[in-house]
Amino acid sequence: MNRREALQRAGLVLGYAVSAPVLAGIMKGCKAAPELTYKPDFFTADQARIVSEVAETIIPKTDTPGAKEAGIPGFIDKILKECYKKEDQKRFLAGLKSFDEEAKKVYGDSFLDLDPAKQFEFIKTINKEAVDGMKEFGTIKRKLMGKKYTEPFASEISKEYGTPETTPATDSTRLIAYFGTGNFNIGVDNETNQIMEVFRKPDGRQFLLTAKELTIVGFFTSEPGATKVLQYEAVPGAFHGCVPLAEVGKTWAT
Repeated sequence: MNRREALQRAGLVLGYAVSAPVLAGIMKGCKAAPELTYKPDFFTADQARIVSEVAETIIPKTDTPGAKEAGIPGFIDKILKECYKKEDQKRFLAGLKSFDEEAKKVYGDSFLDLDPAKQFEFIKTINKEAVDGMKEFGTIKRKLMGKKYTEPFASEISKEYGTPETTPATDSTRLIAYFGTGNFNIGVDNETNQIMEVFRKPDGRQFLLTAKELTIVGFFTSEPGATKVLQYEAVPGAFHGCVPLAEVGKTWAT
């Protein structure tokens, strides 16, 4: 299967470009493999169970394999460990924790203890909030990325988003400033004062968006996703540029 084409298709399903760590993992060779038992290498047992249930809710088993059967939980575990930076790993885990804590606030139980209907309802609500928030965050990111965090620009940001809480980054070369009004962080280079990154404070919404991306990309680049949901031929034949979908039945993986 051509990984580049599969990733392009996954991007269309997601509605946005596949992120760099996920792209790097796929091109490196990370792929979902069906497993009878899932032994996490990156997650704790409870974290792995939450990720597994979220993935299965996103792509449930029907007449075709679901996320669990396609080995997506193991794929997510592997790609996070091997392809994500330490900072991004921490953000994902912090978001996962927030996701479960919010489920407890809403339903009084951990996400794992909810019945499937409530799990679906919770994910649907969090996903809508996350997608709606992406538009606002995109505007903020375009406004700030690459700018110099010096006066008078720093004061202008504070007027719009409030006085930030600042902490040094773990690599000591950057300063992290959190703006509560917009719920976002900026990473500022200590030497150049340039804003090098703009990212959301880790929460359940950011966790779900990343988990959804990893689930969909992992599924449609796995053997079950490519051969049982999409159409697949190891050696495609002649090219037909315009064929009614009714004639082929489903999208091609190759």
